[in-house]
Amino acid sequence: MKPIGTFRLRSERATVTDPCYEKGTWCAGTVGPVKQGVWQGYVAMHNAGDWGNRVDKLIALHEDQKGDTIGKWSMENFSVGVDSGSAGIFDFKKYPDDKEDLETWRFEVYDATDKNQYHAATCGFGLASSSGYGDGGYTCYTHDKKDKIVGIMIDFGVGIPLRALLRVSKELDRPFSDLLDQETRLQTLRACRESLPLLLKIDKDLNAEIEQVLREKP
Repeated sequence: MKPIGTFRLRSERATVTDPCYEKGTWCAGTVGPVKQGVWQGYVAMHNAGDWGNRVDKLIALHEDQKGDTIGKWSMENFSVGVDSGSAGIFDFKKYPDDKEDLETWRFEVYDATDKNQYHAATCGFGLASSSGYGDGGYTCYTHDKKDKIVGIMIDFGVGIPLRALLRVSKELDRPFSDLLDQETRLQTLRACRESLPLLLKIDKDLNAEIEQVLREKP
């Protein structure tokens, strides 16, 4: 993961959205309660060959995480809609309410991400990046600790999700089965059926779940 910078969440909610959308837009999500304070932004990049390096995941972690960077991620029940090729994680109360303010601010965000080598930037009360291959609907995950959200992630799905998770697993020296809750693990495994024989050899703790998915009809 590449560190992007820090920002501050002062309220107990964060909006996960394309910065072109107004508050309350159906394809923007809100998560909470989040832990207030300073957060660190990261991106996970993926080399997409002729498409170049793309942002695979945009990740925000509360500064208290430090060594405990990744815990179990849970999938949120909304899709992060993108129409401007960008998405981010922002303080709900600080997010612009006025249409004119939103219009000015969002182009400042686009300009900042365009100038960064990883196509991502912080903006004082949030973090934004380019959205993988562009417009679409993307998955949001959160990580809780002591009843507060301390991690928020947008998965743009540039790389095979399984491959990306295995890379994180290796970097943190933690088994894949320890990174996600069971429901999210099964969803990820179903999306990567062709790669499951490889995972059988890497993470034996997942064998029962892998065999369960392989028995299911595609």
